[in-house]
This record gives sequence, C-alpha cells and structure tokens, in this order.
Amino acid sequence: WSDPCENIEDFDKSPRNSGVLFGYNVCKKFCYENDLTHIFRGHSVQPEGFKIYFNDMLTSLWSAAKYCFDNSCLGALCMLEESGNR
Repeated sequence: WSDPCENIEDFDKSPRNSGVLFGYNVCKKFCYENDLTHIFRGHSVQPEGFKIYFNDMLTSLWSAAKYCFDNSCLGALCMLEESGNR
C-alpha cells in the first residue's frame, strides 16, 4: 500500500514496510500523464473520514467508522456529480 505524504516531494520509505510514501511531485506527474484532475483513493484511516492532499489533487476516503472499535474514527463517502463537483 502506498500512501500520500505532505512532508515529502517525491518518494520515501513507508512506515508500513510495504509500498512507499509519495508526495506532491509524484501526484502531479501522475495526474498530468493520465489526464486527471483529481484522484480518489482509500485504504488509510482518516480521523475525519477523509483528507484532501496536494492542493486538492487527491482525496483519501475512509468508510469504516469506528474501525477496530475506535469511536474517534469517522467514516466518509463522496458523491460526484456529472459536472465533477463533489
């Protein structure tokens, strides 16, 4: 699993010991090369249920509220309109 990290520009070792951390430059290049304006991803706990990274290029969603019985963890979902509004 690779995760976004606001503290790096490119790649770094992941504390999960699997995958990598990636930064703003990596996200920007991926969006450009794939003609994307935004990336939605999951699979990392977000205390508020979601987090927006890299000047609104990436949203990380977490849908499992109270994960592992942690009452402080919220879940989220995103509704995407045909216009692209979220």
